[in-house]
Amino acid sequence: MSCLKELVWSDATRVEGIYCEKTDAYIKDAVSFCSTLVADYVIRQDEETKRYIVNYGGRTVNLYDTLEEAQDWAEYTHYKDKMSSFIKKEYL
Repeated sequence: MSCLKELVWSDATRVEGIYCEKTDAYIKDAVSFCSTLVADYVIRQDEETKRYIVNYGGRTVNLYDTLEEAQDWAEYTHYKDKMSSFIKKEYL
C-alpha cells in the first residue's frame, strides 16, 4: 500500500506550450502535463513516429505507444521511485 497521491494530469493540447518552473524550460506541442514535487512531467507526441515522449527535469525518456502508457511510466515507475525515500517504510 502506498500513501502517494495519484498524479493529476492536465490536457495541454489547447495551449501553445507548457512552462516548467523546475527546469525553467518551455516545451511546445504538449498533450498532457502534471506538476509534482519531483518534476514537471510533460508528455508530447513525436511528429515522425506518433509515439509519446515524457519530458521531466530537463530529460526526455522513452517512446510509448499510448498516452496512458506514458502517464503510467511517470506515475507508477519514475514518480514512485523518486518519492519512495520520503515515505515512511510502513506505507511501502
